[in-house]
Amino acid sequence: MPKDRTTSSARLGLVVPIVVALIGAAAAIWNREQKVRGLEAEARRRDERVKELEALARVREIPASPSGAFEWQWAGANWLGTVKINGDIARVEVKEFVKGKFEFRPTPVLTSSRDGAVHLQKDGFKLEMPIKIHTFENGKERPTETLETLVAELSPKEAYAGKVRYVRSDGTESAGDMVLVRYESKQYLH
Repeated sequence: MPKDRTTSSARLGLVVPIVVALIGAAAAIWNREQKVRGLEAEARRRDERVKELEALARVREIPASPSGAFEWQWAGANWLGTVKINGDIARVEVKEFVKGKFEFRPTPVLTSSRDGAVHLQKDGFKLEMPIKIHTFENGKERPTETLETLVAELSPKEAYAGKVRYVRSDGTESAGDMVLVRYESKQYLH
């Protein structure tokens, strides 16, 4: 009997480490599989995010060279106008709202005295426009004009625009537009 006991003990001595090794290997494989699944899920999330960002970038693509008519608002002075860009040429006309009325003064307050220039830059463009500023006194245009050069360095910003409705308490409505631009002015109004 002692021989069988020795053989059994020897077998048990071999089986226990093998079983422990198998359990350890199985745990290591399971942990590795969990890590791989986690990495795969993370890769899928990143791929989806990249696709979302690429789609957003396509929607927000800004042409290398701006062209067309752009609205220019100067709220502090009640000015509203248009900057027209055609290739490397720019012109401007800005009118002023008459105080207390929702109408423009007939004479523009700022106009191009001749064609201005558009210079493309790394992150946008630069406008250099010779302008005339028309001044008013007591609601009437003064005979003098100031000649100056407008220099503007402009870069793309996040913006949203659309139609708005003003609904009064009596149910009547009027329409307008709204433009929201993610930008903080360098000149703060206080």
